[in-house]
Amino acid sequence: MSRRLVAFGACLCLMLAPQRVFAQSSRRAATLRVSVVDATGLSIVGATVNVAHAGATTVLRTLPTDARGEALINNLQPGVYAVHVLLDGFREFVAPKLALKPGANRINVTLEIAALSTSVTVAPDAQAAAINPNGDSMTTTLGQDALDALPEDETDLQQTLSELAGSDAEVTVDGLVGGTMPPKSQIQQIRIRRDVFSADRHGRGGSRIEIVTRPGTDQWRSMLSYGFRDDALNARNAFAETRPPERQDQGRLSIQGPLVKGRTSVALFVRGLSAYDSSTIRAATPDGLFNGLVKQPEGSHNVSVNLQQALARGNMLRFDFRDNRDQQENQGVGDFNLPEHGYTSLDTNRRVRVSDEGALGGHTYNTLGLLVGWTGSTATPVTSGPAVVVLDTMTTGGATQQGLQSGRSASLQEKLDYTRGQQAISVGGELDWNRYNSDQIDNGNGTFTFSTLADYEAGQPNTYTQWLGNPAVDFSAFEGAWFVQDDLQLRKNLMIGLGLRNEWQSQLQGTWNPAPRLGVTWAPFTSGRTTIRGGYGVFHDWYDASTYEDTLQTDGTRGQDVTIEDPGYPDPFVGGQALVLPSGRIVASADLEMPTIRQSSIGLERRIGRGLRADATYIHRTGDNLMRGRNLNAPGPDGIRPDPSVGNIIEIESIGRMQDDQLRASLGGQLPWRHAFLSVRYTYGQSFDDGDGATSLPADNEQPDEWGPSSDDVRHELSLFGVADVLKSVQAGFTLRAQSAPPYTITTGTDDNGDTVFNDRPAGVGRNSARASGQFRLDLRLSWRLGMGAPGAGAGGPQRGRGGPGRGADWRSQHRALVELYVRATNVLNTVNYTGYRGTLTSPFFGEPTSARAARQIELGTMLMF
Repeated sequence: MSRRLVAFGACLCLMLAPQRVFAQSSRRAATLRVSVVDATGLSIVGATVNVAHAGATTVLRTLPTDARGEALINNLQPGVYAVHVLLDGFREFVAPKLALKPGANRINVTLEIAALSTSVTVAPDAQAAAINPNGDSMTTTLGQDALDALPEDETDLQQTLSELAGSDAEVTVDGLVGGTMPPKSQIQQIRIRRDVFSADRHGRGGSRIEIVTRPGTDQWRSMLSYGFRDDALNARNAFAETRPPERQDQGRLSIQGPLVKGRTSVALFVRGLSAYDSSTIRAATPDGLFNGLVKQPEGSHNVSVNLQQALARGNMLRFDFRDNRDQQENQGVGDFNLPEHGYTSLDTNRRVRVSDEGALGGHTYNTLGLLVGWTGSTATPVTSGPAVVVLDTMTTGGATQQGLQSGRSASLQEKLDYTRGQQAISVGGELDWNRYNSDQIDNGNGTFTFSTLADYEAGQPNTYTQWLGNPAVDFSAFEGAWFVQDDLQLRKNLMIGLGLRNEWQSQLQGTWNPAPRLGVTWAPFTSGRTTIRGGYGVFHDWYDASTYEDTLQTDGTRGQDVTIEDPGYPDPFVGGQALVLPSGRIVASADLEMPTIRQSSIGLERRIGRGLRADATYIHRTGDNLMRGRNLNAPGPDGIRPDPSVGNIIEIESIGRMQDDQLRASLGGQLPWRHAFLSVRYTYGQSFDDGDGATSLPADNEQPDEWGPSSDDVRHELSLFGVADVLKSVQAGFTLRAQSAPPYTITTGTDDNGDTVFNDRPAGVGRNSARASGQFRLDLRLSWRLGMGAPGAGAGGPQRGRGGPGRGADWRSQHRALVELYVRATNVLNTVNYTGYRGTLTSPFFGEPTSARAARQIELGTMLMF
């Protein structure tokens, strides 16, 4: 292991070597620096710069603009060149004849918003552009118009992006993973890439959400917003007899501008939330059916400070600090959980991110980042008594969660991109450290479990369980990875990508867990409008820290799980038969391995018109070595345990498997009218596995094969997102989400095999054999903008608006200030989406839902930008 760490450190040192190691120059060579901004002077990150000989169709160099909106092309021979700059949502810039002299040359490019024109400018080589791994193939780009229509709240924003990209999407912020969702006001562009097989990716080869934040500006800009929601505007929940009490007040302040013009900028963001929602309760009690509402207050604040410093040779140094605090009351209440079973949660999260990115010579681009975090989570029960559970019928008594959990983390990420001719090589790595401190205890006050309401009324529980001991644990965990990716253009219309990634964890044996990757992209026609992409890759999942914590807390030395069969009630030791079982434990297998997922896919994309793209992709996944639980000391058919001196011994083993097949189709892009943008995504899929997690147990230890539909086996999923200018100053956006029914499992409600685990199923009934109901939700957002005052000095002068006052990113070139009024309605059609289906045969709610998602809610708000 030490040798591999030394090798990894040597690779990092090589990546950070001085520029002269990589840069080669000639005294007679020409250097071209292309600086790209929008109409307001904001730097544009991620624009594609193509350089070719004047009059030629073959692209010599292709580079994206960096964090300063610049692309530096070295080692060009003096002469006449053509420069093309492209970015979705903007008009293509073309300099057909640009003379380069020996030495430094520079061109400043201002991209204009795409006009409502149907004319098409052909790129220097359409096929080469179509297969560019950093290009727009299999990608949906959300520009300013689409960003305007997204939710203001960061949590809602992340959920909407997940619905557009898929639940398996990996999120990067300015090229780094592991960061928090930035405020919408600080986002410049969002790109959703599909079918990603590059070796720099840890997650499965699904989608990647790439978020690019706004670079520093040469002018001070501010935004002040306020939004509120009140039950007077909302609809009644289907399970509430009256309209639930609800209120939300949320304010945001954003200020950004230059500290040193052209070099240093700062951005400040503050958000405050005071709200309360209501959860519906539907439980069966000895006094009859209980239908009620419980108010759930929430208060939170978010503060972020971002500093950007332009360094020599085009490098950009970023410092980002975020502080989040969120307190929620009456958690764990709802469905059949009564108010006394609630608890208050307090979560804190502080993160610092420092990153440096920029060119190391004409062919090399480096990204280095360090993320440091501090987290804390506290759970405080409303009452302190034991919990009382009548399976899928009623839960009362104290909450089972209590205590404090805190953590510290650090993540060092490095990526070095080297491009030369028709080849692009990326090398890099990641080293993560996490420290966990916890005295959280689950079931510290004990739990009585009853099969039926009649048993509860008779005072005859099936079991009483309680965890006793010292729950304090303190441990560290390391995770590491290195990767190499080589993208080689074999022909002008054919690109092949070969990659290798290796990952390891300190809690698992072995440091060699290779994950090879292969990707092929082919543009068969000279128009470049059709792209075929296929790939194969191996991906690993991490050993979750919470699972490892379970093995420490229940190792038989820190504490014990007390289990009593047929206990008394309310004193488990008085009355009944009170058979006290020996304590059990949770252990990890000595040969536990990283879960392995193998994925292959084939997809086709077709560009339609100027801005639309349609694609279809088939994805096949298989998994093995998934972590599952097995009870080594389960009672046999005779009811006797192999070792009567201990209770359940749950061993976590690498024995699980899964299979997933999906057919995905999407259509999206700019529409040639009213600045409209549309994204449509449909997925048909089937997902099967043999368990629900690392500690999940089979219903029958004599027949442990649990193969069946997975808990997320949703066959049909449809998501739509669209935005358009409906009037000169009014923008409308919508999000639609629909899916077919998820599965749930039918259980008997009794402990038929005597293992004290209530997951027994009727004979012949498999896992997740029942289906709930489908879901449908339509959200709308309408906004109206009013521009005030003439633009100030340096704003670029008056320009033609984009569909009305201040629409899009160029509002500052039209007005000194801007006022926006908006209304956002979620579930605008007030569709009843039932949830909480119960599969326990002894429950009076068997086969029925016990809750529903939120009814129609309306938020009103205003925003001032100046």
